[in-house]
Amino acid sequence: MTRAVYGGIDPGKSGAVAFLFPEREHNYVVDLPRTKDGKDYDLPALYEVLLTESNSAYPMTVALEQVTRPAKLTRCAGIIEGMLTALEVSYTAATHIKVLPATWMRSLGLEAPHKKANSLALARELYPEMADQLTRAKDDGRAEAILIAHYLRQEMTKKGGRG
Repeated sequence: MTRAVYGGIDPGKSGAVAFLFPEREHNYVVDLPRTKDGKDYDLPALYEVLLTESNSAYPMTVALEQVTRPAKLTRCAGIIEGMLTALEVSYTAATHIKVLPATWMRSLGLEAPHKKANSLALARELYPEMADQLTRAKDDGRAEAILIAHYLRQEMTKKGGRG
């Protein structure tokens, strides 16, 4: 089994990007970069985050949460998917998938109706080394990015892929 970096992206209003490494002490999560006025995503800054990890010593796979509304989120998710595709073309060790919220949540035991506090609690339980980055209620995007990456790692391991 190949060692790999797993990324999770929650493109929501309080969205974030998380990376899980073979060595847990390197795991981290960052909020999606915002423009100075806070009204939009800072896409060049996000691309830099993704580019940095695609140059990692390990192959990288990223799961992007698939959104269907509102329009601003679908636009953002589409742009992020374009960035990930561009990285795949440039760096053969980088791949990505899209995952529906209900799919990853159900797989991790987060049943409907979903409460953001449940995502925070589960992320803290699974990754206590990252709990200090999950202290506020508005850190739910960070928690969900971590859980999306965790879901991806779990699925890839089941399929005998990267571990």
